[in-house]
Amino acid sequence: MTVFFRLLDCEDKAAGLAQAIRRLAESTDQPRDPREPCKETSTRDRKGESPSHFVVDPKSFAQVPGSPFAYWVSERVRRLFQMLPPFETGGRRLRLGDHPSDDFRYLRLFWELPFDVGSREWPPYYKGGVNTPYFGETPLVVDWDRSRQTYRAFLGRPGRSNERPSNYESFFLAGLTCPNRPHRRGYFSHMPPGGVFGHTSPVVQLPRDSHWAVCAVLNSDAFISLLHLLMPRGIEGGQTLKYEVGYIRSVPIPMIDPESANALERHALASYRIAMSLSTSCDTARVFCLPAFVRDSGSRLNRRSADDDRDGAICERELWCHHSDVDSIVFQLYGIVGEDRRRLADMLGATIGCEDTVLSDLNEEAETQSRPAERNAKNELMEMIPYLLGCVLGRWDIRFATGEKLASDLPDPFAPLPVCSPGVLQNADGLPADPSDVPADYPLRISWPGLLVDDEGHDDDTAGRVRDVLRVIWQERAEAIEQEACEILGVASVRDYFRATFFADHIKRYSKSRRKAPIYWELATPSGSYTVWLYYHRFTKDTFYKVLNDYVKPKVEHERRKLDRMRGETRDEPTRSQREERDAQESFVAELTTFQEEIERIAPLWNPDLNDGVIINYAPLWRLVKLRSWQTECKDCWDKLVAADYDWAHLAMHLWPERVVPKCANDRSLAIAHELEDMLWVEDNGKWRKLNEPKRETAEQIRRRDKEGSRRLRDEFQTLAERIDADLAAADLWQQLNGGELDESVAALCLWPRRVLELCMGDPDLARRLEVKVPAKRTKAALEKLVKQYEAAGYGELTDTVRDALADCREPFRELWRRLSDGELDDQPLALSLWPERVVDRSTEDRNLADLHELTRYLWYHELDGDWRRRKSPQQEVTDEVARRHNPTVKAALQSLLDAGKPGGNGGTRRRKRSR
Repeated sequence: MTVFFRLLDCEDKAAGLAQAIRRLAESTDQPRDPREPCKETSTRDRKGESPSHFVVDPKSFAQVPGSPFAYWVSERVRRLFQMLPPFETGGRRLRLGDHPSDDFRYLRLFWELPFDVGSREWPPYYKGGVNTPYFGETPLVVDWDRSRQTYRAFLGRPGRSNERPSNYESFFLAGLTCPNRPHRRGYFSHMPPGGVFGHTSPVVQLPRDSHWAVCAVLNSDAFISLLHLLMPRGIEGGQTLKYEVGYIRSVPIPMIDPESANALERHALASYRIAMSLSTSCDTARVFCLPAFVRDSGSRLNRRSADDDRDGAICERELWCHHSDVDSIVFQLYGIVGEDRRRLADMLGATIGCEDTVLSDLNEEAETQSRPAERNAKNELMEMIPYLLGCVLGRWDIRFATGEKLASDLPDPFAPLPVCSPGVLQNADGLPADPSDVPADYPLRISWPGLLVDDEGHDDDTAGRVRDVLRVIWQERAEAIEQEACEILGVASVRDYFRATFFADHIKRYSKSRRKAPIYWELATPSGSYTVWLYYHRFTKDTFYKVLNDYVKPKVEHERRKLDRMRGETRDEPTRSQREERDAQESFVAELTTFQEEIERIAPLWNPDLNDGVIINYAPLWRLVKLRSWQTECKDCWDKLVAADYDWAHLAMHLWPERVVPKCANDRSLAIAHELEDMLWVEDNGKWRKLNEPKRETAEQIRRRDKEGSRRLRDEFQTLAERIDADLAAADLWQQLNGGELDESVAALCLWPRRVLELCMGDPDLARRLEVKVPAKRTKAALEKLVKQYEAAGYGELTDTVRDALADCREPFRELWRRLSDGELDDQPLALSLWPERVVDRSTEDRNLADLHELTRYLWYHELDGDWRRRKSPQQEVTDEVARRHNPTVKAALQSLLDAGKPGGNGGTRRRKRSR
């Protein structure tokens, strides 16, 4: 027996150890008879709060996998690992995927992507960042190639060259997931079907009829405590834990009777729906419908915020109650009661596992999370303002806010996640609506180009359009609501909020998993005197021409005329205030002019591809960004684009085809990314290689088929055709060959080398006739070596091909051979095998013949938007592709953009104070 002292909560370890030793001595009143077996004991401190020492037989640690020093739990708890089956039984499986090695390239936030991704597929990606019980939002998606069953353009990573991720066959199935490195405690949440998981998110897949009951067990204190016993570093002090597959599969799982299963399922489903309902008011959630502030449009904002707090507290209370009921059931199923249960609860640093403390803990939780109404209101208003802007831009359906449409039911947990959130303005197919999909009586005018401008009095003025939404939702109370909102936000007007902090708040809210992806873009003059707002999902190639012609140019002309009037009015002796006003106008016009010049640089080269992600599309615009932190990130991204770090991006190909296309010829990953794989690469015998010159490729295909065995078989069949009966059917000749009647012929040697070589080993005369060099030692090993030599020379390769050509053919062999020899049957596989030079040459001219012989990929190319054509040399293919993609207008605009960023260029980022 060994004595263990538990002093984890003691600040003065020395004093705590001395005190624990005294208690141990005091607890040992009578000497123990050496003949009596030792029993496990522990002593609580004087307050009865926790044991101070434990006397345990170290051999009992071996009952727990890994033999951790789990001395603070009883022998009964340790014995559970031997008595109960491990978790990975009964149809339950644990799986772990792979990471795609370059998160920036392969991962996106789901709102970054176009809703119509075309041939691309972006399933949800579970990376382990969600740590909430039952329901967890995963904002990430991954670039997936279903045809190759791997990440798009992924060719493996250092240390693992396999192109397909681990356990890819388990992707797209429903299950449960958790982070593998949670802090203090991890939770298991439901994973709908249709998702992909990585190496930091263990996934549990199990029968559907036990899905929710097992989910409840996994989130219980009992299961988590047993899991934590396996942790080699312990669980104290808020350490980061290791929820690895090996640990989870070792935790014992109790036998769940039908009554308990039904109760657990009921609690788990209820918890899942409550947690999901809380996400319906978050605009970065896939289940978003309406912000909390807008759900009751008749309330004052502060009052509405207080109501939201109460609603949230009620939901949290319900969740805690469900959790407590689940704990009670699961602890009973494990048979963990009394002191054992209290020890495990203490180990987790919580007491919610004890029935008599549930209400007190709930009250304490509510107190610690309560906040002033004004602070809550400000945070929630930062969610509401983007919603109002989204209604103007046609992202959200305002009819949910007006009550004209009711929120749909929560989605089925076992259905794939929808393409659009429920609150999106949708067409009949569930995709974002176009102008033709919106009825004439829709209550709000939508800015379909996705453009707004900070220009008071303009039809598309940002503040004015937001006020339109306020009037639709709050009607006659709109002005009071706006004033109250501005007071809460600490600004004088909605316009001031957009100018001051909206974009920074928006970036913060739309940043997840180390990615920043704002979808409402602010492009402004350095001082912020003029701003254009763009909606990411409405981008087209003409967006900046529209910005230039419909907004910026008219604004510059208007302000120049205003400046001319001011100069005319103050030509003689202007007052000080007139000079200041004129100087401010001159500064404003200068800023606008610079802004216009930058837009003119961008417009010709603008060709967005939302699959690249937000920041890559934003990068060329970095000089138009007012927010310094975001400008720095965009500039860094632009510098990496220029330096060829992101040549996989569509933007890199668009701007630098002369650089990217040649790289595709040597990097298959880039070729796949830019859909040039079929042009420059070929799959050959299960491996990919670069295509050769056409003549060399033709010669290679001929060489592969022109083997000694094929040549000898062709000569032998020619001899047989001249010698055999003219009426002998091809099928009958095959029967003679296959039956062994012609085993002393070269034809039999070419088709069944092992069988004939065995005869030659015992018949020297036959060996001489067939020109077989029999080894001096006629052993089994010598025979095997001889067979391998003949097989390497092509003997035995054409057996199946000859059988297919002859076995069912009743035509006389002599006539069949004549037609084969004359090239009349060059579409037959046997013709390619016996006359490869002739058939391959014909295949270079006849694509249908190339298709029949599976030579098309070597000799022909199908252009994406064109017809089939013969392949050119790789060098010529690259040259032609660069020429096809070259655009002089884009190159000139790019050069202007690069020159503007050089020292001394006119595109600097110097700030001017606005003095208007």
